Amino acid sequence: MSKTWVHIRFLLKYIPLQLFGVMVNIYGLAFALFFWAVLGYHNFIFVWTLASVMFLPISIILNGWGKLNPLWFMLDDSRYEGGLKAEDYANWLDGRQETFITLWLWHNRNRIYNLASLFKGKDGMEYAVQIKKNTLIFRDHPLELTDDVGFMKYDNFAGLKWINSKGEEGWQVWSGDLISNDYSIFGTMELYHRIETTLYYKYSTCRKIGTLFYKELWMTIKYDANQGIGAIHFKIQWEKD
Repeated sequence: MSKTWVHIRFLLKYIPLQLFGVMVNIYGLAFALFFWAVLGYHNFIFVWTLASVMFLPISIILNGWGKLNPLWFMLDDSRYEGGLKAEDYANWLDGRQETFITLWLWHNRNRIYNLASLFKGKDGMEYAVQIKKNTLIFRDHPLELTDDVGFMKYDNFAGLKWINSKGEEGWQVWSGDLISNDYSIFGTMELYHRIETTLYYKYSTCRKIGTLFYKELWMTIKYDANQGIGAIHFKIQWEKD
């Protein structure tokens, strides 16, 4: 399979889903106001504004209906596993109670996750086809991406992990007060890999880019064109303390 098609195939899935997720979410309000300013009053823009603000609150209210909820596609059911809070969701709550506001914030963060999950392909063992670059450092040592036969046991991406306000740290702690040196991965990786005969692509980098107001700034970029929902992320982060 052409390596160019790997990226085209991913973007054909990812971009429409992300645009739809934005347009039916609170972020759609900003787009609606922009077009309102440019085009003037229009019934469609007025309805769109109301919908973008109200879809998610209504879907949360109807959450108990499960998949019978007509707005189920707006939510992220992955926050629970076997009736218990998933690790990343529990860490994100950081001791807070689950309330309407926290649910609203979480579902805004993981917008239309349920819908996007319907486009996920088959899972399977990943094997590297071409490692274009690997300078990843984990716990002060170079990080190997594969075993001797190219099998990629772990999903290693460059990025910061954190120590939260309770002193907890781990693979699912995505925000906090201090950078975790035990779980963060620094450097850059770029590779093509396969699941069975289908080709995919991964790129990530995490590095220090300067200081601002005596705070070290870190930039993280992630591009994961995989069989699942995939990701395109760009972050600039710094320690709170």
